[in-house]
Amino acid sequence: MEYKLSHFNIPIKKTSDGVYYYNTLSKALLFLSYEIESKLVAGEISKIPSDLQDKLLQNGFLIKEGLDELTILQSAYQNAHNQSDFLSIVLVPTFACNFSCPYCFEGEKPYFDSKEIKNYFKVLKEFSRKEFSSKKHVHFSLFGGEPLLAYTYFKDYFLFLSNLSTEFGFQYSSTLTTNGYLLSEDKILEMLTTFHLESVQITLDGNEKTHNSVRALTNGAESFSEIISNFKKLLQFVDSSKGHCDVKLRINLINNSVDDISQTLSLFEPEEKRSFSVYFRPIRSEEHTSELQSPC
Repeated sequence: MEYKLSHFNIPIKKTSDGVYYYNTLSKALLFLSYEIESKLVAGEISKIPSDLQDKLLQNGFLIKEGLDELTILQSAYQNAHNQSDFLSIVLVPTFACNFSCPYCFEGEKPYFDSKEIKNYFKVLKEFSRKEFSSKKHVHFSLFGGEPLLAYTYFKDYFLFLSNLSTEFGFQYSSTLTTNGYLLSEDKILEMLTTFHLESVQITLDGNEKTHNSVRALTNGAESFSEIISNFKKLLQFVDSSKGHCDVKLRINLINNSVDDISQTLSLFEPEEKRSFSVYFRPIRSEEHTSELQSPC
């Protein structure tokens, strides 16, 4: 069987040992050594170990020679568009971030390009007017980078969306994944009302000492105290609004002890703890990751 590279393979980060690739069609992420990458780029697929060939094929990085990916993508889009009155969209207007976390998969952060972002939302408005008239509900996931860097543009879009939903008769909602540093009171109130915010996730890295050592601002300043303060404001607004918004605290584990995590959770009052959920994720150095990562 002859194979070829998928057109949807995108290199997203280089390291000293290899390259992270993402396939936008299969949504799979992998890490390739430079040796394996060079064989793929050169079309020397037969020189890649058979077990790795199988994994590349299973995750969409390799495809059969006669397969037309564009037709597959168009067919999937048409089926989803024609058969569903619900639409879910991930909005990533920028990969820029105000943090400089060393483990971030995005690597060196791009600068905040206001011209590019303005064009992003211009196209989004055109798409919305064209596609949302047949929908009953549209859901948005706000992601980045740090999405709140583009808050002014998001606010303008959701005001447009509010009018459009009245015109077309659809409902909409949103979720937000943020580092929490820019989450001011004004933003919280506006997002709960205009954005129809249903869920917010904010991340901390262990306790205050660990967090400030790895999740510092790009200028080196600490961020833990400001995030805790903003998180508490968010809990107050969600509780007082009597609306439904799930607040989630993700705690990354980087060689943290139980006492470290207890220190962080002890910063919240009992009634505050009842207003949010907590989940944990280990952070592993890329030096110890396997050659092929699982889809994410």
